[in-house]
Amino acid sequence: MAPLPSCRSLLVLAFVASVVACYKPTIGDKLKCNNNYDPSAGQCPDGYHCGGEFCVKGPVPPDGGAVDVGSDKPAPHPDAPIEMMPVDMQPDVPLVCNMPVAGCMADTSKGCDPVCQKGCTGCTQKCSVNALGAPTCNTPLQTRPRGLGEACNISSLNSSAQTDDCAPGLVCLNDACNSRCYKFCKTDMDCPMSTCTVDAGGGVKVCDVQAVTCNPIKNGMPTGCPADTQGCYLSAMVTDRTVCDCPFKAGPTNSSCVLSRDCFPGLVCVDVLGTGSSICRPVCSLAPGASDCVGTTCMPVKGSKKFGFCN
Repeated sequence: MAPLPSCRSLLVLAFVASVVACYKPTIGDKLKCNNNYDPSAGQCPDGYHCGGEFCVKGPVPPDGGAVDVGSDKPAPHPDAPIEMMPVDMQPDVPLVCNMPVAGCMADTSKGCDPVCQKGCTGCTQKCSVNALGAPTCNTPLQTRPRGLGEACNISSLNSSAQTDDCAPGLVCLNDACNSRCYKFCKTDMDCPMSTCTVDAGGGVKVCDVQAVTCNPIKNGMPTGCPADTQGCYLSAMVTDRTVCDCPFKAGPTNSSCVLSRDCFPGLVCVDVLGTGSSICRPVCSLAPGASDCVGTTCMPVKGSKKFGFCN
């Protein structure tokens, strides 16, 4: 039979057990929180909480001690472009009620009057014509209304539903300069610095482009027009008036025309024989000593003392 332990041995064992059971480590300020911890073990020893990067003595604060420990997403490079939300460059705009032109004598015998903007029943509709010349009453495209001479967009071309984004009183026409807003007119009085001579279809007229000072003679000198695609044209309607525009049909010398834009730049549309049929002829200067016509004579256009045509 084994001998019983002595009282001294029992006292030693009891002391060791009590020390182990009550052991509480003293933590300095350099013990890091265990962020990749086992939830059953805790981030810090008993009596401490994670206060950022290191364990701090005391209970967890009332706010829970939430700490942003970072993410796996790398920080953006300082030269990286800033991410922007997409922006609608042509957002829809609220429709407004189209008001008739005050004091305008309307003719609605064909359905509506595009000059006076009368005859349409819908408040937001504008009176216009489609590419076939038929009058239309439709709501403009819901984008920013385009002004005179601005590039424009057409919807439902050649149909009764044709519309565009030009402001009321204007119509979007496809021309040699792509598509632009033209102003409806009845007489030249409706067209400041222009003439009511362009056919929008069905006999409905719009104002020609406004007059500018430029060089209509093909003599190697700059035309003075703002765009390379434009030519300087001499008006056959108004004496000494010049316009910058794109050629409509670009016909050569002696080809039939209605407007000078039906001819190549450097030519003018003129009724040479006075028969009512016009042809394209080279523009020339009436200045003394000018030699723009080779083998022909420079004849005045519309009584001009400045410009003529070679004949």
